[in-house]
Formats: sequence, structure tokens, C-alpha cells
Amino acid sequence: MIARPGGLRETLALRPPASWKRAAAIGLLLFVGMIALLAILDPLLHSGDAQNLASEWDPTRVVPFAINATVIALIAPVVEELWFRGLGLTLLQRFGATVAIVVTACTFALSHGLVELLPAAAAFGLGLAYLRFRTASIYPGIVLHVLVNTLGVASTALGS
Repeated sequence: MIARPGGLRETLALRPPASWKRAAAIGLLLFVGMIALLAILDPLLHSGDAQNLASEWDPTRVVPFAINATVIALIAPVVEELWFRGLGLTLLQRFGATVAIVVTACTFALSHGLVELLPAAAAFGLGLAYLRFRTASIYPGIVLHVLVNTLGVASTALGS
């Protein structure tokens, strides 16, 4: 109901970016930046330990792993982007782009529920919100979010 007044597609920024080339360039910088930030923060904050990640593969748990991997890598990024960078940014942009970006990034980080993950999630939220504002589309953020979450699931599965 809250997304209805401007039209659902407009409110959620469900439109292609003006330039996929620009979106890809910004997305690549954000992806590399997140990898670097995570490499720096993980030894300090031990976010992997805080998430209670399994230390060794259990082949009897392949079905639950596949279901969780699908939710984490595909479904959660779409839902979070629609919620935070779609609806959230649209509703908050009346207070200015900076306020909208910072508030949605902070709520995105807090929604993950881990203090150890807070700095990385906030930085990622800032980057995704910036990407959404620069491209006027939610699609590049969804692609980037899926890539980052898929990398996280893969690194967990590989034990690194």
C-alpha cells in the first residue's frame, strides 16, 4: 500500500539503468572494494565465527545447504534490494539523497543482526544505495548483491 501512490514499478525503481556500462563500472568498483574491505575486517572482527559457520562439509546435509544457499544467494538479495534500495530510498529521498542513502544503509546493516558484520554490511549498503542513485535502477544492485552473497556462500562451502 505504501508503494502504490507513485506506481509500483516507479517506486521500486524497476527499470533498466540508463547505462549498463556505467552500472557495470560502478558495480565492479563496489565489488572489488567489498572484497578488500572484508579481507581487512574479517581478521579483526571474525564475522565468520560470529555467524557460526560449519567448519567441515557434511554430505548428509546437502539438501538443507542447497535450500539455504538459494535463499542467501538469490532470494534474499532480491527482497533486500526491493525493500531497502527500492521502497526505502524512494520514501526517504524527500529528505535528500544523503539522508536516504545513510538511513537505508544503516537499517540494512542492522537488519543482518550481527555486530561483527555491521561495518561491512553498512559499507555494502552505502555502495548499493549509491549504485541505485547513480543508475536510477534497482537491477544493477540486485546483480551485485547476488554476486557478493554467492561469493560468501561459495567461500563458506569451500571452507575459506
